Amino acid sequence: MTAAADWTAWTCRVRVVVVDPAALEEARAVLTDTMAAVDRACSRFRPDSELATLEAAAGRWTPVSPVLLDLLSVALTAARATDGDVDPTVGASLVELGYDRDIADIPSAGCVVSIAAPGWQSIELDVDAGRARVAPGVRVDLGATAKAWTADAASAEITRRTGSGCLVSIGGDVAVAGPPPGPGWRIRVEDVAGHPTSRRPAPPPSFCCGPEGWRRPRPASGGGSATDCRCTTSSTRAPGCRPYRPGGPSRPPRTAAWPPTR
Repeated sequence: MTAAADWTAWTCRVRVVVVDPAALEEARAVLTDTMAAVDRACSRFRPDSELATLEAAAGRWTPVSPVLLDLLSVALTAARATDGDVDPTVGASLVELGYDRDIADIPSAGCVVSIAAPGWQSIELDVDAGRARVAPGVRVDLGATAKAWTADAASAEITRRTGSGCLVSIGGDVAVAGPPPGPGWRIRVEDVAGHPTSRRPAPPPSFCCGPEGWRRPRPASGGGSATDCRCTTSSTRAPGCRPYRPGGPSRPPRTAAWPPTR
């Protein structure tokens, strides 16, 4: 016997499941509180977030909370592990693309875009002192890793407080902790692009606004741009396209002279 609660937050579906039904109310409260703490720490859409304060410091060392320190550490770990393919310094590019508001308010028309990232080396952490700094002008977006960190942190805290096994899903980022139910956790994976609860339709297959797409090479005539991103799914990509890799030859140059020499 398990119990579950579902709701919408961060423009995605949130779900918490507990093995002990008596633990559900506390589990939901823990997850809600954890998400609120993460939102205060690193939301790009809140001028009062810690991340906004850190960016405004323009390269000066700034004290940060343990939550933001962990979130930045995880983002940098992902950047190193993927050789920069997952880069938290794409915030300015996302704003230029119009992703500066709730995703439900963004038009879904196709576009040709170039995604630039100054590079994850633009962020420095001093874990022992509990501080961080970001190179001047760099905007940070932790969307690639923050939901997963939140699911991990919340599930562990739920089990610590209640003793119940639990599962947390935030927009498909799933974490489990504690003893599972008898048959184990069953997780369904589905394509919800056409689901009536989807916040917006899937983008048309001819263009993309993200690094998950396919790179169209520079035309032989010399026209166009080597950084044009015309993207589709792997099954419908246009002839001549190849997988987009931000670390490839067409990657924009990194910010020079950062971090400064100690």
